[in-house]
Amino acid sequence: MSEAFYAEMDAVYAAAGKEGAEQFLQERRAQALAAGGQTHPDYILVVSELGNLYRGLSRYAEALTAYNEAATVIAAVFGENSPNYASNLVNTAGAYRMMGDSDAAWRIFNRAIAIYESLAEVDLYLYAGALHNMASLCQSRSDFAAAISWSLRAVALLEERSDLAGELAVACSNLSALYQSNGQPGEAAVFLDRALSIWQESGGGGKDPHYAAALNNKALRLAAQQELDGARALLEEARTIVRRYFGANADYASLSRNLAHICRRSGDTASALVCLREAEDAFTQVFGPEHPQVSAIRSELAAWEQARGWADA
Repeated sequence: MSEAFYAEMDAVYAAAGKEGAEQFLQERRAQALAAGGQTHPDYILVVSELGNLYRGLSRYAEALTAYNEAATVIAAVFGENSPNYASNLVNTAGAYRMMGDSDAAWRIFNRAIAIYESLAEVDLYLYAGALHNMASLCQSRSDFAAAISWSLRAVALLEERSDLAGELAVACSNLSALYQSNGQPGEAAVFLDRALSIWQESGGGGKDPHYAAALNNKALRLAAQQELDGARALLEEARTIVRRYFGANADYASLSRNLAHICRRSGDTASALVCLREAEDAFTQVFGPEHPQVSAIRSELAAWEQARGWADA
């Protein structure tokens, strides 16, 4: 069912958005119950996806209800030491993390990881995902050393699968950010360059927002080293990717603002003003005209224009 199910769900998302997706999942849940009850093979998949939808909508109580419902069936059908149960625990812990209950998230993530470690055969992608989630949890606690340790374990697992190049690139990029936050710029640079190299060699970075974010981080590093031409080229590439595949979203606005600063430092004030205006427009579309981000850019833009004697009429 899974491929056809996800294709149908993607089509519903595209046509009717999240409300349509919720209705679709509720209908499929009812169909599975009518066809065979909670042990119907489609039931666990549908209920799990319903939990994921609610988690994405920040409806955490409903997400946890769905995950707990799935857990009961998974335990009965596959057992509590199965990869299916571990995957559900990761989803559940993720909801607790997003709710801000880091203690519950920590306890449940650890339980999921213990299951993966006990299996004779394990899906490395899912296992690495659990480790990455632990790294994110430690990062949210500002425990960067622990986050790095978990992330290194995830990278080591992904290295064992040649078909997970994109996932490995993301893991290396995330690890780079952790090293940077932990005051280890040398290690951060090594893993950032490795991530970019993997994306470029596999040809898989063009549509990946993580790739654009990595280009931005590399550009900021070059800018700090006064390599402004290289920084500008990377930011322009990142902006092109984001605009082409995701539109003028908040990421595009941030990239435009960074590019504006690089252009201004390079002496290209005209391009700097164009980029900063694009950042203002994008942030306004995303957040509304009264948002602090928009106000800050407007003030910055006015100061730049005034300094050049180009204030708007």
